[in-house]
Amino acid sequence: MDVAESTRGFQRKMLQQTPKGATIVDNPLLDTSRGFDAYTPERLQQLRKDSVLPKEDDPMEEAPVVVEPIEIEDDKEEGNADADPPTILNANEAEALEEEEDEEDEEVQRWEMQQIKKGGAVPVRNLKPKPAVLPIQSKKVSIADIQRKLKQQVDQLRQYHAMHQQEFESVDQKLQSAVGNIDVMDVEYKSAADELITFQELRDYINDLCDCLSEKVPIIEEAEDRLFTLDETYHAALQQHWDDILRRHGRSWDDEEIQSTFDQDRSRSYQDERESKIFETRQVFGDVFPEYSSLDQVKQQMENWREKNYSSYIGAWVGLSLPNLFAPYVRFQTLDWEPLSNPNVVDMDWYRTLASYLQHKDAAHKSKEDVDDRILPQVLEKVIYPKLTKCFLHVWNPRSKSQNELAIQLWEKFSPISSQDFLIEWGTAVLVSFRGVLESLPSEAISLPNHATNVVALIRHIGRWLEISAEFPEHIGSQLQSILVDDLVNSKILPFFSKLNIDAQKESLKLLISCIPSRIRGPNDMPFLHYFIQNLEKRSQTNSK
Repeated sequence: MDVAESTRGFQRKMLQQTPKGATIVDNPLLDTSRGFDAYTPERLQQLRKDSVLPKEDDPMEEAPVVVEPIEIEDDKEEGNADADPPTILNANEAEALEEEEDEEDEEVQRWEMQQIKKGGAVPVRNLKPKPAVLPIQSKKVSIADIQRKLKQQVDQLRQYHAMHQQEFESVDQKLQSAVGNIDVMDVEYKSAADELITFQELRDYINDLCDCLSEKVPIIEEAEDRLFTLDETYHAALQQHWDDILRRHGRSWDDEEIQSTFDQDRSRSYQDERESKIFETRQVFGDVFPEYSSLDQVKQQMENWREKNYSSYIGAWVGLSLPNLFAPYVRFQTLDWEPLSNPNVVDMDWYRTLASYLQHKDAAHKSKEDVDDRILPQVLEKVIYPKLTKCFLHVWNPRSKSQNELAIQLWEKFSPISSQDFLIEWGTAVLVSFRGVLESLPSEAISLPNHATNVVALIRHIGRWLEISAEFPEHIGSQLQSILVDDLVNSKILPFFSKLNIDAQKESLKLLISCIPSRIRGPNDMPFLHYFIQNLEKRSQTNSK
């Protein structure tokens, strides 16, 4: 018996002695991993001596190989309703799966053979059912089908292309619109930035202008009041001198004769003080920047605003504020203005400046809210009309023919552009001045030598005003007519005509009637005069017989 047979016999004997349920590998002596060549005769002899191996004479029985069965779980038997249904694969997938299973089977077989060689138990494999493979039925495809399919694909691609083209055009339009909006916004931004700078400059200019005027206006007003006081005092003394001359000499003198007989020292003192005050006030704007120093400069700033941004100019209602800004400069330029010496204000610089401001280039598209047309009338009401009223009350001499004509010229120039309130105020000043002259006349003035000429001259002056009385408010005209008819003719002239002889009465009546406006000569307007004329005619007829 060779070594290999002896070894196998030994293994069978050891298997018989192995307890039931144990595997063959539990005995380390039966490990064949080292191979049978490791067991040389010398090694076997030693194992027999150590009673590890049985002796050669001991009989050995064949031991059957024990295979332990492994139970296969069946989902269907356990009633698992969630078991996955069999998978249906195509031919290629089935072939690949078979190849993979064959490889696994080969590995399992090799492992089983190794276990068998080792004498161990081999579990029974749980073989999975192979998926069913359905045969693929082949179908013939014609060229027409291919063409039809291709045509469908092309049509579908064209539809997609058209949709994409529309989307592209829409996006392109939006892009162009966005670019256009950006350009517009850039322009608007630059315009808004320029407007902001302009408005900030205007704000600073107007604030500085208001600060300047708040400091200079009191100086101008104080100088104006001082000059008016000088004028009032001087002309009051001059009128008193006039009255004294009339009382002493009883005849009418012209203005030059009155001036020549007045106190020359007082006249020079008046002129010197007046000119000094005017010169002093002229320096009031000498310490300011040019753009704040004159009416022309301020007007230019406002014109620039109106031309650059007319909408904001109207929205800010600048036209309502300009009279308050222009008035101090007009007051400054008219400090030395004497209305009775120069009634033609149209030729003055300030008047031309304000008149030119109303003639702007956007006049054809002027807004309804544009109130620039009111600037000149409002400046006149603030500055010029008060000067005229003071002049008529304290400077004008109704006895003077030249001053009376200048006063009428002033009325004719300003009454068309004046408000009703000013016409009433101005007309009242005319009435007060005429009544003051009447009070200064002696009751017997008409009977004094040469005083009749002064009374008739006064009637002529009042008659000149009655010729333009249609421009007066109604009650002013009626009161002025009452001064002529009641206070002069009926009260001072007719009572003393009876003391004259008939021829003198006739001559005086002719002179009187020539001085009275024709529209008030009727019997309804002057009943006492007509009664006096009729009585005079009867007396003349009686004397002629």
